Amino acid sequence: MSKSSRRRRSELLVGCVPMLRATLRELLEDQELESEGLQEVFLRLLSAPAMPEDVPGFADESRRVAMEVARRIALAAAELPLEAEPEDPWIDPEGAVDTREELELLLHNLGDEAKELLVRRYVLGENASELAFARSQSPAALRVRLMRLRCSARASR
Repeated sequence: MSKSSRRRRSELLVGCVPMLRATLRELLEDQELESEGLQEVFLRLLSAPAMPEDVPGFADESRRVAMEVARRIALAAAELPLEAEPEDPWIDPEGAVDTREELELLLHNLGDEAKELLVRRYVLGENASELAFARSQSPAALRVRLMRLRCSARASR
């Protein structure tokens, strides 16, 4: 892709940001998921091999990508019900052991830094901004790292 083409795509993307943000906000209804989705939409649009060069065509394709990303994020969030009460391990001790073994297998290939990051974010509930500040990273870079860790854990199932 030529430098002028990249510049034009970036300009078109900047013009679409309010529409993309509104689309994701409407579909995801969660600010953190919206930010994660917006990050993924940007990556997909900027790395796509071909995109329309006109404003209406780019806006339509951007909206399509945003809806696809929102659908994927919503499905992933639906897989892990956060409001459900966790089962008492004493009710089903075999189930608790099986769950623990599965988690150990999923985390086996991750480094200590990745495990710490996942625990701090999803077990201790620290938000991405706090973690990014502690790691001297931008929140966007941290969200991409978390997304990649989740994808690799899912892929290793």
